[in-house]
Amino acid sequence: MLSDATLALAAECDPKWLYNTARRTGRPLARTIDAAFWWRLVHHLANGVGLSVADAVRAADALLGMSPDAGRVKLHASRDESVAVSVDLARFHDSAAIAVASAIHRAVPKRRGRPPKLVRRGDDVSAAGTDEIDRPARGPGDPDRAISAVSLSSDSAARSARATLESLADGGISFVITGDMADVFRGRSRMVQAIDIAVDTRGSSSAALADSLNALGARPRGVPVRKAFHLDSLLVRSASTLALRTATVALNITGSVPLASEFQQLVDAAESVVVAGRTYRIASIRV
Repeated sequence: MLSDATLALAAECDPKWLYNTARRTGRPLARTIDAAFWWRLVHHLANGVGLSVADAVRAADALLGMSPDAGRVKLHASRDESVAVSVDLARFHDSAAIAVASAIHRAVPKRRGRPPKLVRRGDDVSAAGTDEIDRPARGPGDPDRAISAVSLSSDSAARSARATLESLADGGISFVITGDMADVFRGRSRMVQAIDIAVDTRGSSSAALADSLNALGARPRGVPVRKAFHLDSLLVRSASTLALRTATVALNITGSVPLASEFQQLVDAAESVVVAGRTYRIASIRV
């Protein structure tokens, strides 16, 4: 069951709008993934397009009763059909799946403080057994901020994590490793539940990221998607956070960093770490 905060994030609305609209329409505030899709579409039609709430509710009922692959559907806004609203159902379902997965990820309270060195395995991404961590003393003018070489262990989870990062790097994606994964590379932690990275999604970067994620078979995490789900540059740019899962790892991507107004600031402040001959940027601030 989703929380009210999750529903509001998924619909991109204020929680008060949910409560008021539920009261006005007599619709129960169901807290399911299907309900999150429905509320998102109602909000888009009412607040984005300008339909009355009553018309938005009727349209959402009809549209979500169709196949997600129905393509573009026209909603006639005038009796003479001179004015109509076009809804791309496939794109809506893809966008909604991304938004709901992101909302589920973002609405979970994060534990404060430094992560434990060991956590229960389960589906965790493991980086246990770092072989070598050498932190030479850095002077104030050190341009590389290098942590030197780190070698991840050879277990399957660690190989999957490394392969994912290598695939993104090979795709020309400029990213900074953040969160608990950054602590793994520093040797402060041994396992994390997901790979967290910050990515510059402006311009052509969003297309390259979409291509790399599609190659990895990435899908919104914990949310059902249509069989033909496909990421593109616009979907990537429109999401502040992508909460994804590939066949082997969980991957969280943020396109906006709260403590750095520009992605380049995060890059400039990052440390570097070498893994299997590749250099990665590690965030020096907690994001």
